[in-house]
Amino acid sequence: MVSLVDLPRISVVTPSMNQGSFLEECIDSVLSQGYPNLEYVIMDGGSTDGSVEVIRRYEKYLTYWQTKPDGGHYAAVNAGFSRTSGEVMAWLNSDDKYPPWALLKAGWLFARNPQVRWLTGRPLVWNREGEAEFVYVNPIRHSASRYVEGAFDEPYIQQESTFWRRDLWEQAGGRLNTDLRLAADLELWVRFFRHAPLYLVNSLLGGFRQHGAQRSVQLRDEYVNESLAVLAAERQRPRPPSPPPPPAALAFDPSDFREFVSSIGGGRPDPSGIEHLLLQTALAASATGSAAEAAERHRMILKLDSALAAERRRSQWLYSSAAWRLGRSLYRFFRPAPSS
Repeated sequence: MVSLVDLPRISVVTPSMNQGSFLEECIDSVLSQGYPNLEYVIMDGGSTDGSVEVIRRYEKYLTYWQTKPDGGHYAAVNAGFSRTSGEVMAWLNSDDKYPPWALLKAGWLFARNPQVRWLTGRPLVWNREGEAEFVYVNPIRHSASRYVEGAFDEPYIQQESTFWRRDLWEQAGGRLNTDLRLAADLELWVRFFRHAPLYLVNSLLGGFRQHGAQRSVQLRDEYVNESLAVLAAERQRPRPPSPPPPPAALAFDPSDFREFVSSIGGGRPDPSGIEHLLLQTALAASATGSAAEAAERHRMILKLDSALAAERRRSQWLYSSAAWRLGRSLYRFFRPAPSS
């Protein structure tokens, strides 16, 4: 059984530039997870919209932060990761956020499954106000061969929901490709696929905020063209004649997870209830052809957000509890200094 000391250190990097409207909610979604072995780095590109004041309110909880010109989004992520040492890595853009328990789920799953080198959850979309709006519920089987052949959007591998081990990051080059303007995440997934299969988790690990001002939305055609060029280049590389099939979804038993959280002093969360609501919400979202169906979807979204808010309050309490403060202090004392 996984214990507190088995949880891997997780390093999260948030790049940001003038996202003051969303930044605090993003930071809160990371810190309120209550994850005891967290490195959190914020790389601000020199914001002038109040973002720096937001970051300063949380700086005592951060491993590192800076505010200065950084060479752009992907260069900032690379520089942020260079200041971390966690076994598990992820980045979360400053207008996105994690759902409750995401980091504990990821850490728990990596601790239980040493064969897994990267994993992703079901895609989740928040609206501009930060409310859950959509969850992808159709069957998902991510495989290297399908991905490289062009099925990269069936569905997308959601960057906000994806976590990986540092040894895979280093084996794949240890950096995002800063020559790319929009699709460096996709290009990273292509390099990961050369070395390890991607495991799907039938749970929520992150969410993308849909507010219309993202580059990936405004420049969608350019993003698709850049992605297709990356995949075309990858198809020119030698590949195994018979690639292995994608692995089955990684087992996630909400009752096991609930027992784990309880065993480390975290109370008894209700991920199964949330997952059920998410499923219902997503199904309602796909059937809004009548006023009654639209009303049902709205009702399910309200119930979902209420459940997410309750779990967030529980995990936020953990973040301030004495037991977790002690656990974090011990990890900070024993962990090696981040690389410079």
